[in-house]
Amino acid sequence: REARLAVAEAAALADAGRFRRLAGNRLEAGFSRSAFWLRLELPAAAAPGQRVVVEIGSPVLDRGAAHLFRAGEWRRIGISGDGVAWSERALRHRKPAFAVALGSEPQRMLIRVGGESTLNGPVRVWNEAAFLAASGEDDLFYGIYFGFLAAMLAYNLFLWGAVRDRAYLWYVAYVAALALLQGKLAGYADRWLWPETPALANPVNLLAIAAVLAGGAQFTKAFLGGAAKGARRRIAAVQIAIALAAALLPVSYALA
Repeated sequence: REARLAVAEAAALADAGRFRRLAGNRLEAGFSRSAFWLRLELPAAAAPGQRVVVEIGSPVLDRGAAHLFRAGEWRRIGISGDGVAWSERALRHRKPAFAVALGSEPQRMLIRVGGESTLNGPVRVWNEAAFLAASGEDDLFYGIYFGFLAAMLAYNLFLWGAVRDRAYLWYVAYVAALALLQGKLAGYADRWLWPETPALANPVNLLAIAAVLAGGAQFTKAFLGGAAKGARRRIAAVQIAIALAAALLPVSYALA
């Protein structure tokens, strides 16, 4: 709970049977200031030079530090997470991941995870080739998705320039904020927008959520501007409530 255990202390607790099996091999710690330790048993190599990738499937996990027991001692092999600069990640990937060369004997591995964001996600051990193939498929899917959002943004920006209806401009703001939020949640914003400034990860996440709420509310208000007077009053009240809630998100983070 105090996030003060050293790796040797965590290993001693594991040897004493103090660890519990993860249901479905999935970490479900939610929002917590505690540190959590994951213990894995890696098999012996089936062939010389065989490598595996240990992945925690959460792009918003702040920090993970991996340790291997080698030559009679625990050694840290790398750190990763959206709170770590891209150039310092153990494996340059949008999710926390660690490439490990398997030895002639089984190996013990401990990963310490923690931070300010949610601590949820599946824990997987991949064959390295399968991991790279799956990552390529994900990149293709998200490339199509973000390309679609970019097309929507460009088209509505063109319409705003042609007709000067502010509803289109608010929709552009909404789509841009949505693209930023999805890019952050998927881990691509950390890679392409602020790779060496990981301190932006959590604040931008909340600001993007606030911008999506505010942009969506303003678009709805502008789009329904021709509604009856009573309806416009109700819309305005809801819009103000949403804007206030959006403004409180980054404020709550700053005060936390």
